[in-house]
Amino acid sequence: MDQTTPAPVPEPTDDTDGAVSASAGSRTQASVQAGSGGATADELPGSQPSSASDASSASGAPVGPDDPTGLEKPADVDRSPRRMSNARLAGWFVVVALFALAVLQYLLPALRLVQLATRDAVAFFEVAGSVGGANFSAVLDDDEFRASVGRALAYSIVPLAAALVLGPLVASVASRAGRTTRLVSRGLLAVPLFCFSPVAYYVGQWGSQRGGGSAETLRRAQEVGGSQAELVVIAGLSVVGLVGALSATLYLAAMRRSAVSRAGWAASGVVTAVVVLAVTTLSLMVTTVPLLLTADLADRGTTTPGMLVYEWVFLRYDLPTGSAALALLLVPTVLVGVLLVVLVLATRLRVEIVPRDAGAGGVRLLGRLRRGGAGAGSGAAATKAATPAKGGVRGRASAVATSASTSPSVSAGAGVQSAAGASRASGAGGGTESRTSVASVLSVVLVSALAVASVVVAWPWLQGILETEVAPSIDSTTLQITTWLSSALTGLIVVGLAVVGGFGIGYLRPAGRRSEWLLLAFSPFVLVSTTSLLPALFEAGADEGTLGTLRGLVSPLWVSVPLLVLFTLVFADLRRSRDAGVDGAVRSAVAPVLGLAGLSGLVVAWVHGQQYLWPLVVSYGSDTSAPMLVRAAATPAQELAPVPFGLVAPLGVLVPCVLLGALCLVATDRIALRAGRVNRPA
Repeated sequence: MDQTTPAPVPEPTDDTDGAVSASAGSRTQASVQAGSGGATADELPGSQPSSASDASSASGAPVGPDDPTGLEKPADVDRSPRRMSNARLAGWFVVVALFALAVLQYLLPALRLVQLATRDAVAFFEVAGSVGGANFSAVLDDDEFRASVGRALAYSIVPLAAALVLGPLVASVASRAGRTTRLVSRGLLAVPLFCFSPVAYYVGQWGSQRGGGSAETLRRAQEVGGSQAELVVIAGLSVVGLVGALSATLYLAAMRRSAVSRAGWAASGVVTAVVVLAVTTLSLMVTTVPLLLTADLADRGTTTPGMLVYEWVFLRYDLPTGSAALALLLVPTVLVGVLLVVLVLATRLRVEIVPRDAGAGGVRLLGRLRRGGAGAGSGAAATKAATPAKGGVRGRASAVATSASTSPSVSAGAGVQSAAGASRASGAGGGTESRTSVASVLSVVLVSALAVASVVVAWPWLQGILETEVAPSIDSTTLQITTWLSSALTGLIVVGLAVVGGFGIGYLRPAGRRSEWLLLAFSPFVLVSTTSLLPALFEAGADEGTLGTLRGLVSPLWVSVPLLVLFTLVFADLRRSRDAGVDGAVRSAVAPVLGLAGLSGLVVAWVHGQQYLWPLVVSYGSDTSAPMLVRAAATPAQELAPVPFGLVAPLGVLVPCVLLGALCLVATDRIALRAGRVNRPA
C-alpha cells in the first residue's frame, strides 16, 4: 500500500455508538500506517503518549472501549452483555409513542366502523342491537354501489395521465439541463402546486357572476356535470396541476445525477408503481365533485362510493349501512397500503443527499474505478483508502478525488487514459454542451407551459380572487382565521410528527440495520383518510364536543404515514453518511431537509384549507370554512354577487405559499431517490 494513502476504515455497525466508532477508526488507521512504514506522532523521537490508551496502542497492546484501563480483554474471556444505547432507547420511545397515536386515530375508529356496520339503525344517528353481517350483504347486493366503484375508478384517468406523462417528461428534460435551469424549473413548479382549489374550480364552472338571477344560476348549475364523462374531466382538471407538480418533483429526485451514482432508473420504476397504486386506490373515495355538481344522483348515474356513504349517513341517518360500505372499501385500501410499504422496503428505495461539490469529473473517475479501467490493479484499493476514519473529505465525490490524487498508479493510469482519449473528448464536448443548452430551453418551456396551463384552468375562479364581499351576518375575519389557522395547525402537527418519527426510526435506528422495517407497523394506514373513517370520526367529534369548533376543523388524523416513510428514508441516509465518516454530512443535509419539511407543511396546509367534505360534516354553518361559504354563495338561494372567491384563496395566503414553496423546491434540489443495493465505491 502506498505510504501516502490513508488506510481504509471498517464501516461501523449499528450496535456501536458514534464515539466508539470514531475512536476505533482512529486506532485502526494508526496501526495500519505503522505496519506499512508510515510514522505516527507517537513514534517520533522524543514524543510521549498523550493518554493511557495511546500508550497501550504505541506498545502494541490492543485497546478496547469496554476496559476502563484502556486494555482490551482477551478473546477467550466472556464479556458482559452489551447494554442498549441511549439513542436506541430514544428511538424505541418515539416508535412506541407514534404507533400508540396511530392506534388511537386509525385503528380504533376502524374497529368502531366495523362495530357500527353490525348494528341496526333505529333513530337519528342512533344504533341498537346486532344484525351480524346483514348490512354487509345489503351493500354488496346493491347494484348502485357496485356500479359506483367502477365510476370512482374512472376518476383516476386524468390524474394518472398527468402523473405518468407530465411528471416524467418535465423531470427527464430538467435533469439533463444545467444547474441554474434546473433550479428555475423547480421554482416554477410552485405555481401549479398551489393553483389548487377544487371547490372554487367546480363553482367557477357555473360562472363567477350571478347575472340572470336565481333561475339562470340554477339552470347553469344543472347543465354542469350532466354526464359521468364530464364529471371525470372536471374533477381531473381541478387536480392536474397539483398532481403534475408533485409527480415532476418525485421524478426529478429519481433522475438526479451525482458523483456517487447515476440516474436512478430503478427508483423511477418504484415511483411509477407507487403512483399508479396510490392514485387508483384513492379514487375510490372521490366525493366532492358529485356532491357539488350533480343535482339528481340516482337518475344521472354519477354516484361514487363516497357519495353514497354521505347520502346514507348524513341524509338518511343510516350509520350502519354507510359504515358497512366504508368497511368494505377499507379492505383494498389497507392491502394496497401494506403493499406500497413492502415495495419501498423490498426494493431498498432510499433518499440520498447529493454532496455540494459533486461534479461530472467525479462521475467519470468513479466509473473508471468501478469498471477496473485506469489503474485497475490499485483503483479499488485506492478508492477504499480514500475514506478517512473521522472525515477529512467533504462528501463522497471528494473521496474519489482524494484517491486519485494520493495514489500514483491511479493518477498515472487516468493520465494515460485521458491522453489517449483527448481528441475524442474534445470532439464530444461541443455536442454535450449543445445537448445541455437544448435541454435547458426545453425544461423552462415545459415547466412554464405547465404553470400557464394551471393558471388558465384555474382562471374561472382566479379572476374573482379579489372578491371578498360576504353577507352582513358573516364575519369574514373570523372566517379567514378559522379556515387558515386550522390549516396551519394541521400542517405543523402532521409534518412535525413525521419529522420526529422519521428521525427516531431512520437516524436513531432502534432496531439496528432493519429499523426501516418498523414502518410495516404503520403500513395499513398509508392511504386511509378522513373520508375512509367518516362515520366513526363524526361520532367521536360529537362525543368530544368538537363539532362546530376550531379544534374540530383541524384534521383528526395527525400521523401521515407517507410523510413518515419519506422522512425515515431521509434520516436513514443521513445516519449512513455519518457512520461512513463523511465530513460535514449533517451540515450539508440541513438545507435539503428543511426545504423538504417546509414544502410538506405548505402542501398539507394548503390542501387541508381547500377541503369541503370534512368541514361540511363537522361544522354547523357555512361561516366556519371558506370553501363551504363559496359553495353556499354560488347556490340560487344566496344573494351574494359576485361569488367571493377571494376567501378560498386570499392573496395574502396564496402569494406567500407560492414564494415559500418555490424556495423550498429549490432547496430540495440535492435530494435524490435511489433503489437497489447501496452503490458504494469498489
